[in-house]
Parts: sequence; C-alpha cells; structure tokens
Amino acid sequence: MEVGPLEAQGATAGSSACLPSGADPLVENMIRRIADSEARIKNQSRDEPDLTTQQKMDIVRDILEKSHLTFLERFWKYLAEEDLEYFQRMQNCYELDFYMKEIRKRLDNAKKKTGVKNRRYEAMQRMLQDGSYFSEEEMRQRDPLLYEQHIGQFLDPEEKNERPADPDMSLSQLIMGQIEEKIIESKLAWQLEREDDMFEEEEDSEEEEEDQEDNEDAGGSGEQVPSVAEQAILRAEFLHTMQERFLQGDDEEFDYSTVDDNAEYDNVVLRGQDEEERYFDDEEPCDVEDMDEDDGACVVTSGSRSMDQGTEKAQVKDRSVEGTESQETGDMDER
Repeated sequence: MEVGPLEAQGATAGSSACLPSGADPLVENMIRRIADSEARIKNQSRDEPDLTTQQKMDIVRDILEKSHLTFLERFWKYLAEEDLEYFQRMQNCYELDFYMKEIRKRLDNAKKKTGVKNRRYEAMQRMLQDGSYFSEEEMRQRDPLLYEQHIGQFLDPEEKNERPADPDMSLSQLIMGQIEEKIIESKLAWQLEREDDMFEEEEDSEEEEEDQEDNEDAGGSGEQVPSVAEQAILRAEFLHTMQERFLQGDDEEFDYSTVDDNAEYDNVVLRGQDEEERYFDDEEPCDVEDMDEDDGACVVTSGSRSMDQGTEKAQVKDRSVEGTESQETGDMDER
C-alpha cells in the first residue's frame, strides 16, 4: 500500500469531518483518472486476475467515501490540478492543507520540467536551422566513437579528406584545426580502449562466447559494407541520438543555463503543445525497404535537415504529418 508523507510523520488518517456534504461532479473524473493511472489500487496475488477499470473505480470511490485523508495518502501523487478544486471546498484541516501544498509543489515542478523540455526543443530547432552545432563535423567532435560506428568506418580515404575546410583559412586557423583533429583522435582512442575493457568483461560469460561464435559462423570471412540505403539509416540514427542527448541534458560541454533559464525560447510553450513529446512519439525507424535505392533517401520526421545529400528528402514534422494524412485519405477513397 502506498503512503503519503503525512503518514510517514506519524499522522493518522481522519474521518470525513472536513468534507462538504453532497455529491460533486468532479469526483468521477478524478476517480477515472486514478483508475487509469499506474497507482496500486489493491494488493493482489499473482494468481488473481487483473482488475477491470470499473473494479478499480469502485475501490477508489470506496476509499474516497470512507476517508478523504486516506484517499490523499494513497493517491496524492496521481491527482491533477483540476482535482484540487474538490478538496479546496472543504473546511480548513491541517492534514488536507498539508497535502494540498504537496500536490501543488509536485504540479509546479512538473510544469518547470515541461518548460525546460520545451525550451531545449526550441533551442535545438534553431540550432538545426543554423547548421553548426548539429553539423556532422561538430557532432563528430563531441562523440568520435559514435560517429565512427555509424558513419566514419564506412568512409573511404578520399571521403575522409573531403571534410569541409575554409579556403580562406589563416595559418593560425589551419594549425588550430590540426590540433582539434588530434584531440578528436585521442578521444576516439580513449573511447575505444574503454569499450574494449567493457567487452572483455562481458566475454567472460559463456553465453557471450557462444553467441560470438555463432555470429562469426553466420557472418562469413568478413564484414559486409552497408548499402547506400543502410548508410543513410545509420546517419539518421546518429543525428537522432545526438538530438536526444541534447534534449536530455547530456551534452557535457554545453551550458544549458543559457537555454533552461532563457525566456527567449518560450514560444514553444505559447503554441500550447509539447512539441518535444510529439517529436519522439511520432519518430519511427526507417526500414531499408522504404529507402530509395538510387539516392538512399530516408524520410526522417524529426523536423531537422538531413546531414547527407542522400537524405535531402527529409521534411519537417508538420509537412510529414500532412503527407501521411493525404495518403490515408487517398487509401480510403480507393476503398
């Protein structure tokens, strides 16, 4: 049984002395929301069948009718802002006031987290348009190993030498670029060494050794070079991983205070939508069968530009969604 912070302080659940009389239209919505949540409604053994939604609602309603304090102790973490109106009508009770403060604190923290996510998402969209922070070369500097695994190992020497360089670069800039390249190579060597150490630990397992032997037998004498379409998928995965890392706050060298505390990026909030959540919810892996074998184009619905000419067909999210709706409408007409 879940308990709230008040019970941990030794307070006992009271009766319904603080409650208003009569039924309230907010109750059913609140009960339904809790029944649909991950809250533990009833302790059950493994052999017992899962409770239906109606059974959960009946149990939650019974707890609410018997004691509102017990109800709050059990389910305060799952209440929404609109649920507070029901409890605010009650007479002043210390215990109820305590839980109201805890619920408001939790809701405020959730709003702040959503605001931070939206600001980071907006900042990411601007940086994608700017084309510097999420350029292939910049991302390679931040994670050489991830780049090597997805892109670098499949490049021939000529392609590696084609990395963008400014023809008007001064001697000092040229030297600085060479130094940065050495730093990237050193970081890659360190990452590879650390990965080898981790792999050696895993190799001690007999299952790992058997799987490795099976893979070697199935793979033949050498690795196959991915097709153009498969390489386009790997590039898209690399970009997506780097975007996720930025949104989660894992870019160690980035000063997130310039975004998280900056109201300049609040226009996403003003749109009334959490676009960052839609970005990940709508993201689907692109199959090789869906690729254009001629140019390796892969439509990536991340709202970003592709890093490779082979993926120039990638579109912004809204355009991709509209295309999907048009296709679905056409399919229905054909039927």
